[in-house]
Amino acid sequence: TVFLNQGKIFIPCFFPDFIGYNLYRFFISNLGKSVKMSGTFAVAEGETRNYYVCLIADATACCSQGIEFLPTVKVNYPGDFPPEGTDITVTGIFDTYYEGQDRFFQLKDASVYYAA
Repeated sequence: TVFLNQGKIFIPCFFPDFIGYNLYRFFISNLGKSVKMSGTFAVAEGETRNYYVCLIADATACCSQGIEFLPTVKVNYPGDFPPEGTDITVTGIFDTYYEGQDRFFQLKDASVYYAA
């Protein structure tokens, strides 16, 4: 489930593949907006840093989509995170960044919640 913060109202969307697609396709109009999403935790360990991701399965559970999130505080993996596959909820600010010439999307200043 993904929620776009429209002022103080969170609007639920039960078609995450559609909302994820629109977040990316119309990213300029979404930059700086608060996004809250629930999915499963995944991590990709890179050469210079780790990429933390909230994955959302589509309606048929065949094609997961996700977005990277960057926590507000310095974190250590794996100690500060749940095991991969754990259900999480992430709230952060939709943003883009570049690595080389490639543009990527992320939720910056993110807070992560999960059941311990």
